[in-house]
Formats: sequence, structure tokens, C-alpha cells
Amino acid sequence: MTILTFKYPEYKELNNILYPIIRDGKKYHISEGTGKRTSFNIHKRKELRRFVDWIKEIFPDYKIAISWGVVYNKGEGARKHSHEPYPMTFVYYVNLPEGSSPLIIEDKTINVSTGQLIVFSGDKFHEVPSSIVDGRCVIAGNIQSTSFLDNIFLYLRKTLL
Repeated sequence: MTILTFKYPEYKELNNILYPIIRDGKKYHISEGTGKRTSFNIHKRKELRRFVDWIKEIFPDYKIAISWGVVYNKGEGARKHSHEPYPMTFVYYVNLPEGSSPLIIEDKTINVSTGQLIVFSGDKFHEVPSSIVDGRCVIAGNIQSTSFLDNIFLYLRKTLL
């Protein structure tokens, strides 16, 4: 799978609602780095319903399995990691102050913009260099097939890896 890029049409309205929710909510440490994340399954919030429906239109045979918001402040980033065994991983950009770190997928630098959705294969290693600014904010998550058989295979891969 190549790296897919989309721009959410209503990103300004959505991001004005999401940024305070992610920035000001309860935070947990992320296992892959030093940013602070929200609780899991942020995509189930009512504020994200239209955004999730938009993703379903793009990928009708898939659904969001898990998601979370992350805020990176100065000195914070994410170590190189993957989201295997999920078939797809996504990052949606809520807030990108000038000077925000890029996304690096398989050693390729992806310059991103606010409102952009990046989707790539879950087995691709990616990272976020340490931030030099406060407030870099994203929603990240994993996407799985809606097929029953595909999900049995995913379950087996998760339990055997």
C-alpha cells in the first residue's frame, strides 16, 4: 500500500472543536514516545461522527478499530514503530504550529498540513522527530477490515505475534 493523503473538507470547523478536547483532556503517556495521548477510541465521540462517516466513504470495506488523540510539546516525539498486525494506520492533523515536526514513514519525510489525513500500511515503520514547538496535535489510529474472515485472521496474528 502506498501512502494515501486526503484533506478533510470541514477541517477548520472540526479542528476548532477537537483541539481543546485533546489538549485539555486527561492525558496518558504514549508507549512509543514522549507525547501525551487521550483515552482510546476517540473516534466514538459525537464530535467526530461526520469525520468517521467521511473515512467510511473512502474505505467502505474497513472501519476504525482503535484511535486516540496525541499532543506533542517541545522535546516530545514518537520513536520508530509500526501498528502491525492492522492492515492500515492513519494520522489526522488537528493542529500544526509553524515549525511542527513532520511524519516520517519508512525513512521518507512527509510534510503535513492541518486537516490532512494520512493513511498507510500498518506494517510500515514510522516516527515523529522531537518537536521544537508546543501544540502539535493529531488523531491517530488503526483501521481493520469489516470482513468476518479478515478479522479472524487479524485476531490470530495479534495473538501469535
